[in-house]
Amino acid sequence: MQSRLISCDCLYNPYQTLPYDQCDYTNKGCRQCASTQYQDDLYARCTACGSVCPLGFRAFNASLDAGNTAVKSKYKLTSLNLCGPGVSTSQDLSFADPLYDPIAYGMDQIKMGCVPCDCGALNAPQQVVFVLPGCHWVCKRDPTNQSEPDYYCKKPLNPLLGTCDQQCLDCQGSLSSLVLPSSSFGFYIQSCQDGVGHLVGNCTSKPTDNAFYTSNSPHVGDSKGCSWQCNRGFQLLRGTCVQCLQQLTTCAGGQAQVLSISFHLAPSLQLIPSLHICRSSCHAMGPLDISTVLLASWCLPIAAC
Repeated sequence: MQSRLISCDCLYNPYQTLPYDQCDYTNKGCRQCASTQYQDDLYARCTACGSVCPLGFRAFNASLDAGNTAVKSKYKLTSLNLCGPGVSTSQDLSFADPLYDPIAYGMDQIKMGCVPCDCGALNAPQQVVFVLPGCHWVCKRDPTNQSEPDYYCKKPLNPLLGTCDQQCLDCQGSLSSLVLPSSSFGFYIQSCQDGVGHLVGNCTSKPTDNAFYTSNSPHVGDSKGCSWQCNRGFQLLRGTCVQCLQQLTTCAGGQAQVLSISFHLAPSLQLIPSLHICRSSCHAMGPLDISTVLLASWCLPIAAC
């Protein structure tokens, strides 16, 4: 009987060489993949087409992608079904950067059985960010408010996935439709939120009691941006508006009360020597965050003050 020797070196692609004990006349030492697999040379295995798609891509679907003319036109292809045992990751991929060469990167994914996601008929690619496999997205928005434009989801996010997967709207459009009340103060425009866009909210900067707002917040998202002051007859003491010092002397018209006080500056509680404050009303003294002790009180003509 005559024997024949075969090479087990897989000369076509050394990365696909099988262990010696698996070499036979059929494979000639080369890894063989099924029709629905590609040659994953990096891991020395056959990998199922469309099984490892990155964010923004999904597995090829013959029925859905037969008429996917948009992707075919973008990549100048007649068919999106390019994956198979003839595709080798070591020989057929460019390993392009998705930011600097998105077309080449997309071609690499198509060869591995992955098709670019459709971000919805009403969305442009720059409006969405894919966050989960299977083409799930959120609307693009910079939480630092330093980039324009920002977008928000038309409806509340999916409670299970935290994704939008629906239409994204321009935050600026929602902001332009809001007008803060001009007849009252103490309001701010809330940051852009999914499901609602921008809304008007109540400021939180003033003490709860005995104070009132004097303006609305000038900055979007700043609930503490409203200016305020204590009610007449009150002054600021350690973050709250308290009643003014007891008026020991009742002054006649044209006169102002003179107070001799000592006080501790908050928060260090440093003792300050006594001094005289001339006032016509407690409110005119303005908000002083101090702890005061009244020593004496008398009246002087306003002109003398």
